[in-house]
Amino acid sequence: MQGMLPIDGYNYGAKQFQKKRETIWLSLEFVVINSIFVVINVFLFKPLRTS
Repeated sequence: MQGMLPIDGYNYGAKQFQKKRETIWLSLEFVVINSIFVVINVFLFKPLRTS
């Protein structure tokens, strides 16, 4: 999410608020999808990590 901050700042400075909104939603979707993927993997492979 922090990687989008410079892009967000440029769009804000250029008063391109629609692009700013799109950037925020795109990064939020990316974070949510990755978080779900990590949680699923943690629960699926938990028996392999514990003895």
